[in-house]
This record gives sequence, structure tokens and C-alpha cells, in this order.
Amino acid sequence: MARFAFLFAALLPVPMAAQLLSAKGLSETERAGMRVFLQRCSICHLGVPPQHQTLGPVLHKDLIASLGGTAVRKKILEGSARMPGFQYGLKQEEVDNVITYLKSVSKDAVAVNRSADAKSGE
Repeated sequence: MARFAFLFAALLPVPMAAQLLSAKGLSETERAGMRVFLQRCSICHLGVPPQHQTLGPVLHKDLIASLGGTAVRKKILEGSARMPGFQYGLKQEEVDNVITYLKSVSKDAVAVNRSADAKSGE
């Protein structure tokens, strides 16, 4: 599994990859959520090189707090017209871990990484 995370990180700009793969200061639950997020969510919520345009919103703790854990859990499980549901692909514990991880991702860190992405693309 670590091999896949490393390969995915190679596609990301350095600042974003460093933040995402840094488990420093994360609990075991947050690390487990980070792994699932990288495998299942990041392609749409972080974007892919070279423009890193996202299909869904860039997720961070402020957005999760404003939506509420129940609404986020429902969205992950049931999906929407633009997002697949993961009710059959993820266990309840995995969904909880992803939400716990997203609650640890600061809006400022995401903004700094996206700004660095834009500058590295010039």
C-alpha cells in the first residue's frame, strides 16, 4: 500500500505531496483515513497534473465542519450526480477514518499548496 501512495505522490507537486504523505502528528485513525483518501478520493478532490483541476471541492477541516459530519458521511456513502457513492466499496470504519483525516487538514495548508502548484506551473 505504501508503494501506491508513493507512486501517487510522485504525480503531485512537491508541497502538496509532502503535506499529504506526512503522517507526522497524525493519529493512527487519521493516517488510516489519509490512506483511504489518497486511494479513493484524491483523484477528484486534489486534481491531477499538470493543471491540478479538481472535479469536486478541495476538502479541508473548515468545509467539513460547515457541512457537518453526518452530511459528509451521507455524501460519501450515497454520492450524487457528480460523485460516486462508496456504500459498497468502503466499510463504515473507513468512512469514519476519512472524515477524521479531513478534519485534520487545514484550509491554509491547502491554499498554500494550491498557490505553490500555480507558481510551479508557470
